[in-house]
Amino acid sequence: MWCLEAHEHLARGRLAEAEEAVARALACRHDHAEALLLQGAVFMKQERLEEAIDNLVLATHFKPDLAEAHYQLGVIAAARRRGDEAEKSFREALGREPSHAKAHNALGALLSERGAVEEAVKCFRAALAARPDLAQAHSNLGSLLVTRLDQFDEGARHIEEAYRLAPHAPEVRCNWAMLLQYRGEFREALPLWTELIDSGKLANDAKARLDRAMILLLLGDFRSGWDEYEKRFDADRGAARNFGLPPWQGEPLTDKTILVYAEQGIGDEIMFASCLPDLIAVAERVVIECSGRLEALFRRSFPRAVVHGGEKEDAADWLAQCGPIDYQTPVGSLPRQFRQDRSAFPGVYPYLHADARRTEAWRARLRRDAAGPVIGVSWRGGTAGTRGQTRSVPAELLERALRPEFTWVSLQHGAGDVQPLVPGLWTFPGVTSDLDDLAALISALDLVVSVDNTNVQLAGALGRPVWVLLPGSPEWRYGVGGDSMPWYPSAKLYRRDQNEDWEAVLARMVSDLADFFGQTGNRPSSA
Repeated sequence: MWCLEAHEHLARGRLAEAEEAVARALACRHDHAEALLLQGAVFMKQERLEEAIDNLVLATHFKPDLAEAHYQLGVIAAARRRGDEAEKSFREALGREPSHAKAHNALGALLSERGAVEEAVKCFRAALAARPDLAQAHSNLGSLLVTRLDQFDEGARHIEEAYRLAPHAPEVRCNWAMLLQYRGEFREALPLWTELIDSGKLANDAKARLDRAMILLLLGDFRSGWDEYEKRFDADRGAARNFGLPPWQGEPLTDKTILVYAEQGIGDEIMFASCLPDLIAVAERVVIECSGRLEALFRRSFPRAVVHGGEKEDAADWLAQCGPIDYQTPVGSLPRQFRQDRSAFPGVYPYLHADARRTEAWRARLRRDAAGPVIGVSWRGGTAGTRGQTRSVPAELLERALRPEFTWVSLQHGAGDVQPLVPGLWTFPGVTSDLDDLAALISALDLVVSVDNTNVQLAGALGRPVWVLLPGSPEWRYGVGGDSMPWYPSAKLYRRDQNEDWEAVLARMVSDLADFFGQTGNRPSSA
């Protein structure tokens, strides 16, 4: 009787009354496992976690097969970021009750955080097999399918179902906002992110703030967007690195030395490097840490700076050779100081410079063998975790767009497996692995046509004409409309409308080629 009363009080949020009722049940029988479980649940609601754990452990002692008690112990361990302990408890619960839907869901969430995506998907599917109406499992599964596995249609269906089942649940609303964002409905997603952040109901709002930052930046609200973008390290964008120096927050750099360190991917390093000339102009000395693949290019382009190339995991003992350093900053934080509004773009342009001798060697080679304009092309971008399928153009569609009056050169990194699908495409094996050589090749081309990948960033930074094939929901750097972007004046954007296929985008691009080369001539550029 007392347990039933405690259940009712707990369901209605009357915690004091629930605690009193369950205490009476335990006074009648101290080894009542279900009563101990209820007491643990009350203490969890009251955030008395140590007492909750004591009661849940006692419940499992008196009744080892009580799966719910094992599950709740896992919930507490997961909240405390004790992943191994949480996993053990969730698996204990499932060993005793294989159809425990919430345990499957919680285990899937834990595995997802660890990057075990396929195993997490199996857990979410098992949760839904046991309970088809479990909104959180629909939401979690949909998020993984959309963001990590490029299975957008199925993922969207699960997120929509979660939103139908639990439209007010904060985590469900998060994934609904994410889905709106992926669909290109940015203005609808923005107030939802703001509502979620302001509600204070999110366990961790860093990811929501990063998503809001990307929409703000995409919409051109750079001042607010860069402030929010500082949350990226709290939202699984790689760990913030600490070189033991004070972080730079915009202090004057007269007579000061600052370390700028690498973050994210090669394309991001290249794009954010557009702010390095601004920094070099105001600091006494700048030390740049970058990917080893960019070292030669950065040394040439920023001769006043000290440039060190390597991997992010490398030891920082090389800094001892650089003398005293006053501040440190990640390269992605520079726009917060130097690109506060649209008028601040693009700064010094172009800001990267290819090796002149290599460029001339490529130009001579292309002129010798090409009958007309030479166009570099790449058709794949991203990975499964960065919407690679959405960003990429099928190779067979690209083949139809390769007009024979032009010479087409592959700039696709790792393209050997699909090269037979694109006959007539010139290839230079290994060139995409050497970014300094790739920069020289791009500088010798008349035009680059590419989906969203590193080639766009490199061509744009070099000031070379680059036509970018974009999905309906592009990355934030490309803005929300128009055929230009603030980072690279030499870029022209071909946006795929929501109801348009890639063939239509390619057709528009091909129709512009004649006009473009009618104005610039039909031989490889000598500039």
